[in-house]
Amino acid sequence: MAKVTKDFLKENRKTIEAELKALGEKLGVTFKAGSGSYEPDGSAGHYKLEITEVRDDGVTAEQLKFNKVCQLYNLKPQDFGKTLKVNGRDFKLAGLNTRAPKNPVMIECLESGGSFKASERVLKQIQEQ
Repeated sequence: MAKVTKDFLKENRKTIEAELKALGEKLGVTFKAGSGSYEPDGSAGHYKLEITEVRDDGVTAEQLKFNKVCQLYNLKPQDFGKTLKVNGRDFKLAGLNTRAPKNPVMIECLESGGSFKASERVLKQIQEQ
């Protein structure tokens, strides 16, 4: 039996997300495995599971929220999902949180799929495109 460790969660994330994608298509939603944690003895672990409705036109709830507030950050609705580099890694713009003044930008790592918060400084890359 495999122990649930940091490496186990990291190695299996893509497989889990692929299975969740298939299930989401069947149910009309998107699933995303968020942050993971595990018990010190390796007996159990879990991912935070994010579930988002997908409308018939393919627009997610997060994109709708982005569209409502993007102009506050000198962005356009079509900037949602654009790629940017942070510390040499590729990310995509995944949303905005106006209630988080220090780190209102939500980005997603293209390599690992992990979600992160960032300051407005990262938006300069998109605004200058």
